Amino acid sequence: MEIEKVKTIEEEFGQPVARYTNTMGLTDAQLALRKVQVAELEKIYLNVPANWIEAMWSYCEITPKDEVDEIVKNNLWDGKPSEKWLSGGICKNAITISDE
Repeated sequence: MEIEKVKTIEEEFGQPVARYTNTMGLTDAQLALRKVQVAELEKIYLNVPANWIEAMWSYCEITPKDEVDEIVKNNLWDGKPSEKWLSGGICKNAITISDE
């Protein structure tokens, strides 16, 4: 019995697969700017995951500047979370072992 090798998408269609999608409808210029600025921010914030930095950048890019300024000015991101499970704690193997 012969085993058939399954072709990858790249082999089947002759082009690489896009790893990221542009779900926010950013222009090519915005995507290029995001790539450069996210790379710079990754060097500054070493402990922050790259996808979080990218998400924050995209949020600030598509949200009106007045709204972002109000959020920063009034510390609207600070404070207690709306759900108890968002309050943090100590996690081990994806199980919360302490709610402190």
